[in-house]
Amino acid sequence: MGRRGRFVTLDHRKMPASATKRQHHAPCRGRNGHPANVLYTNTPPGIRRMADRQLLETFPNPHPDRNYLITHTAREFTSLCPVTGQPDYATMVFSFIADKLCVELRSLKQYLQSYRSDGIFYEDVTNRITNDLAAHCSPRWMMVEARWSLRGGIETTITVQIGNPSIVPPRTL
Repeated sequence: MGRRGRFVTLDHRKMPASATKRQHHAPCRGRNGHPANVLYTNTPPGIRRMADRQLLETFPNPHPDRNYLITHTAREFTSLCPVTGQPDYATMVFSFIADKLCVELRSLKQYLQSYRSDGIFYEDVTNRITNDLAAHCSPRWMMVEARWSLRGGIETTITVQIGNPSIVPPRTL
């Protein structure tokens, strides 16, 4: 198993022995000097599916002349911790004022599900999703809020906003 090119059997699949070892992605150091950006994965490089923004679909905004707030909430977002490989869970809240296009919900769900096998940090995934939605829909204003579940006694919320917030209509209770 020490030589390159040899294969091991894991989960009834053949894969290179190197695929079962830690993959170092950046020189960042964590506790005790161990690499902080280590992805634990049993999936060989090149097979791991990355989130694909081409999954996103749009439809014409039925009222492009009006500034109205659209809010979508996805309570079952999952990605993987890039350090431990453990699943991370979040509630994603998408608020936006559409210009000419709106995002189609089925495609948004499929796009979010494509992150299930990605080892990615909270900050990175929130910004990537914001960038992908903005590229596809070109909203007048958008805010993506990722409310991550408790891990190690710490709750984390990442909020990314693009556009001019002065056009957001005031919320009423």
